[in-house]
Amino acid sequence: MNRITNRTVSTPLGTISYELERKRIKRLNLHVRRDQTVYLSIPFNTSYTYADKFVADNAVFVFDSIARIAEKTALNTDRTYFLGDPVEIEVRPFKKLGGELSPIKENTLILFLPASTENEAEYNALFKKALELWQKEQARELLPRALSLAYKRFEKAGLKVPYPALSMRSMTSRWGSCAAFKNKITLNIRLVEKPFICIEQVACHELAHFIVQNHSADFYRVMDIVMPEHREVNAVLKKG
Repeated sequence: MNRITNRTVSTPLGTISYELERKRIKRLNLHVRRDQTVYLSIPFNTSYTYADKFVADNAVFVFDSIARIAEKTALNTDRTYFLGDPVEIEVRPFKKLGGELSPIKENTLILFLPASTENEAEYNALFKKALELWQKEQARELLPRALSLAYKRFEKAGLKVPYPALSMRSMTSRWGSCAAFKNKITLNIRLVEKPFICIEQVACHELAHFIVQNHSADFYRVMDIVMPEHREVNAVLKKG
């Protein structure tokens, strides 16, 4: 049975609190999650003392990882991206959350937030919600169109895949997922921030999983057939 405990270790760089889990594995695995929490899995025969020392010895990695994640996930209330282009954000008071591209100012997104917002935490939460609602609205048009184009690539290549049900939602760690047994794929609504070809590439990627379930060489041979430029597009997707 796996055993999970919370531990704290002092290092010259500062204190590290981490989650420790004993598992049936052969080596220690240290990971910093997207929410900046620290996780260490260890073999059953590894002592707590050794685990603490391992975390302390890797303090530079832990704090560097936390700093990178904090920078990457920091809320930017001044600017976002739409189809690869930077868009300035202008906030206006309104009773209903949402947003729209300005009909007057080029490359400007107007977000609507309640005028009664008082503290920073509440403001940030409402800001993120308003931005997500606007992104969802754009995704309803863009993501199905990208899926349709991706599907046509498979048809043109003579590769038979089912036309899947499409789910759209905000995800923190992946751009898409495939549930082949449900004939369903899920695409991240935040893809609207990327150039349209990137959305199509992710759709192709998930459709390819109907043919090859893993990321083996066979999977990438499918991608090479349906979208020869997928590696270059994926490099663009990973930027920013």
